[in-house]
Amino acid sequence: MPNNKQSPMIDEAATADQFSNQKFKLIIAGSPGDSIGIIKHISIDLYDVRQAKTSCDLHNMLSEDVWDLVIIDVKVPDIDSVSLIKVLSSSNKSFRLLVRSESDDEVDRVLALELGADDCVALSCSPREIQARVRALLRRCTNDIQKEPGLSVEQNRDLGAELFYEGWVLNRDRCVLYSPSGDVIALTNAEYGILVNLFREPGLVKDRSSLLNVNSESSEYDIRSLDVFVSRLRKKMNQYNGHDLIETVRGRGYRLNVNISRVG
Repeated sequence: MPNNKQSPMIDEAATADQFSNQKFKLIIAGSPGDSIGIIKHISIDLYDVRQAKTSCDLHNMLSEDVWDLVIIDVKVPDIDSVSLIKVLSSSNKSFRLLVRSESDDEVDRVLALELGADDCVALSCSPREIQARVRALLRRCTNDIQKEPGLSVEQNRDLGAELFYEGWVLNRDRCVLYSPSGDVIALTNAEYGILVNLFREPGLVKDRSSLLNVNSESSEYDIRSLDVFVSRLRKKMNQYNGHDLIETVRGRGYRLNVNISRVG
């Protein structure tokens, strides 16, 4: 039985080496005070962890520093989770957002994703899975910036820091999208991964697995959630006349629309 308690920490230590001993900065908002709170299971040796007890605390922290990950643990006392997720998702911050649902209901988790969360876990999610999902969110962002999957070193170098299509610019260093008029559109981790795949090969149809850079056995993201992520992307881009940019190819997947004209 002692091995079961040690294995998550051993796994996290290996991850620390992978990140070159860099301490990622995390905020945990609304974590319960008892033993089930996420903050009890996040190693302060690996991460710079701060706790926000209220939404006011959280917004103050976000305005004062740059953070890598924000975790909403069950609920924050002075605001409902839906409103908080909406506010955080609509901000132009580069942090990732992980939500721990108030229940085990799948509907609640899907709603959190639709509202803009990068990932959402059930209330009964185990400490080991929570740790793994935290690492996965941080790892995916780091890997996306350093190297696009499926490309050689030479191909990555040739791509450069930005990808272009019909006036839209996807910045690989900052993980943001610029509209043709220069507006900055903040992206979640999943949204960024989808756009990288589409921008690399405009007009080519991409299925769900390839768009999320996962295979059918992966548990990091449920590939069936892709439609939720694409819907979110379209809503963001629609504010800047980009509602037709991502085209649905029924029964096959998605691609960048090659029959649109640049607006403005």
